[in-house]
Amino acid sequence: MNKKIRILVSTIIGKPNAGKSSLLNSLLKESVSIISNKPQTTRDQITGIYSDEANTEQFVFTDTPGIHKSKTELGKKMNEYSYSSIKDIDLVLFLSPIDYEVEEIDLEIISNLENVKNKIAIVTKIDLAKDHAIVEQRALFLKEKGFTNVLAYSTKNEATRNLLLSELRSYSYEGFALYENDYYTDKPMRFIAKELIRESLLESLDHEVPHNIAVEIEEYNEARDDQLTEIKAVIYVARDSQKGIVIGEGGKMIKSIGMKSRKKIEDILQEKIVLKTKVKVSKNWINDKISLKKLGY
Repeated sequence: MNKKIRILVSTIIGKPNAGKSSLLNSLLKESVSIISNKPQTTRDQITGIYSDEANTEQFVFTDTPGIHKSKTELGKKMNEYSYSSIKDIDLVLFLSPIDYEVEEIDLEIISNLENVKNKIAIVTKIDLAKDHAIVEQRALFLKEKGFTNVLAYSTKNEATRNLLLSELRSYSYEGFALYENDYYTDKPMRFIAKELIRESLLESLDHEVPHNIAVEIEEYNEARDDQLTEIKAVIYVARDSQKGIVIGEGGKMIKSIGMKSRKKIEDILQEKIVLKTKVKVSKNWINDKISLKKLGY
């Protein structure tokens, strides 16, 4: 890490379901940020790190929570995280998903980026566009809103990934690497385990329940001697009725969630683990500042 390379620090910003986490995972070719089709999946600022094999460049990205009209204390915190990420940053990547119309929240975000010098607008999910003319119209709209650099992106199209990386190089500058070149995130395994459990919950549960769930890792004991890594996690819900939904009839749901989560964590660690989960009710935690602080928000 003592030689100078090309570096760049960027933040990825946009409304919920804009494709921020998908874009980050696609760029890194690693699952750093959890993905689901439910809004506000990302709750924290997630750092992803791209380093080339030759160790000549390193691009650091921050995946932020989707900016939205907040009705809860948790939502307000998430919006604060996102807007704070554009301060003192080299480059802002604003995402505009083609499967959504331009909405008031998009215009609000664009307005907040008016004074940002280095920014790229990215039209995401272009593989979902029925006609390429729709993508061109969106790109034209974004240029009219002050973005001189507008790209199109699909996680299913390697050419769009290569084009974005090429554009990022034009903004990069000489400096020392911020991380070892085999790092793809700065988050500890304890945090990653929490997020993977939450991802399994999002995949398994419907309606409003996922937005009322938080995960806390009570214990993370790494493997030693002949003992496997053991993780003890608490799943918090906001109401008594939600606890029953998470547990499921005869405990089937929580067992399924546990199995999914354990497999995901084992795939990253490349080792067997023991995962123990329990469900607790924390009344209306999404609006309680003390509970939010306890849970790391």
